[in-house]
Amino acid sequence: MLTNVLETEGFYYSTSFDITHTQQRLSDTPPEFRNKSLFERCDPRFTWNRFLLTTWADQLASAASRLCGEGVLRMATWDRFAYCVPVIQGFVGIIHNPQGDSGSDKRGAVYAIISRRSVQRVGTRFNSRGLDQSGHASNTIETEQLFEMDGNRFSFVQIRGSVPLFWSQKPNLRYKPAVLLGGSQLTSFSVTAPVESGQKVDEASLQVAQSAIARHHFNQLIYTYGYGRQVIINLLNQTGMERPLGRAFAEATMDLDENEVKYESFDFHRECGSTRWDRLSILLDRLIPDLLASGQFHLDLNHSKVVSRQTGVFRSNCIDCLDRTNVVQSMLAWCALERALITIGQLSPQSASTSASASTNSALAQMWSGFGFRFRSVWADNADYCSLQYTGTRALKTDFTRTGKRTLRGMLMDGYHSLLRYYMNNFTDGFRQDAMHLFLGQYLVHDADGTPKPLTGPGGRGRRGSGRADTEWRTQFLPLVFTFALAMSVLCVAVPTAHWTEQVTYVLFWGTASVLSAFAIFAYGEEFVDRPRFCPD
Repeated sequence: MLTNVLETEGFYYSTSFDITHTQQRLSDTPPEFRNKSLFERCDPRFTWNRFLLTTWADQLASAASRLCGEGVLRMATWDRFAYCVPVIQGFVGIIHNPQGDSGSDKRGAVYAIISRRSVQRVGTRFNSRGLDQSGHASNTIETEQLFEMDGNRFSFVQIRGSVPLFWSQKPNLRYKPAVLLGGSQLTSFSVTAPVESGQKVDEASLQVAQSAIARHHFNQLIYTYGYGRQVIINLLNQTGMERPLGRAFAEATMDLDENEVKYESFDFHRECGSTRWDRLSILLDRLIPDLLASGQFHLDLNHSKVVSRQTGVFRSNCIDCLDRTNVVQSMLAWCALERALITIGQLSPQSASTSASASTNSALAQMWSGFGFRFRSVWADNADYCSLQYTGTRALKTDFTRTGKRTLRGMLMDGYHSLLRYYMNNFTDGFRQDAMHLFLGQYLVHDADGTPKPLTGPGGRGRRGSGRADTEWRTQFLPLVFTFALAMSVLCVAVPTAHWTEQVTYVLFWGTASVLSAFAIFAYGEEFVDRPRFCPD
């Protein structure tokens, strides 16, 4: 299980640069904090090996005390934290000399993005949705864009996270499982029964609970974590399965102070379809004023002076916080980079982007030949890594991020990755989520008294008695019936009989048997999927 986690792409560490903190957070700390070791000052939200490092540091301290007592080692020269290096999961991409200069000019520019995946409410796509009772959102990723040129360093931070409500979308063999508002997380909010989208069961209590936890979530982001004003970019569909979730999100934010939380909704698929992605400029026009108002962190390295600070962040989400979110975040990052260059006089204010395809035809793309392509590539790689860690496959829609337009090859690859997601989300993600909980120390194999913890298998698998027996019977018998009936149907079609009516009868019989067994499998779909057994939600 540990190997499963460690083989996931996107683990990074540095022995000299603190990759767990943004530049602005570090600037707000006193000198004594910055003088601490990387382990002592790392942000626990984004340190994936903190549980392992804590145990390791204790063992090093014990060994050092023993060696010092024996006179083998001098305690004054022992720095156990030098052996404790924080690791993040996410993505790091760096572009040196985006101007294309091959020389080693010290004034050359460096562009980088760092995405940090939170360890709070960690999990896989359908097994980890919404908020927990502490207000932590699934698939929370902090993405920091760094740009340094001529002694100026800029930092622009965005965050993404699952829709900040109590909701779930449990895998059940359907391509798009139903969205359930409420659920087990609402125990402490006096609403315990799951409420299916559109169903009016105790709606008033549910709305109160959703508003309360959403307020708590945003208070954490604004005050506890210091992100400042939140500009929500909700990219959910306003029709179909996602509509009730989007409506509940809008209702939960209605009572929030707009000076602290602003809500923007944009139906990505309705506005852009499969090819009209130039219409993202509609959203960009609405977001530019907030981008200018929140600003970005600017540090004058020549004088060690903070010139400006970022006073708010964009919090983007679609239903998975992946494909649509990636497109919008890269668009905002490009606009923020242009503003940074305008600040230091490298671009004129009139050259700022006004379209979604700015990275292909803007003044910045023309000024630095080839940088637009490299920018799009690094953001597409970021999208792929974030998607691999959450869904098990690479991201969709990255052809637009890489090329600035939708392509036939990109749409075909999206179809392939969608099928791969379906398989992994239904048949491998339970194991992957258990592996994450074990690696992070969120599930301990033994209780405090040393006795092994029992597995709390989901559904019938973790129960005793007839319920479990019925489940095992269905999961073993129905696939065999379906496979046999389907094979017989194919055989009856391939092998002719003396009379065509006899052949048709056989085909209809076995075809009907295969269809009925398939319906039965989907009817009991939740029993066939791979569900987490360590920390079921």
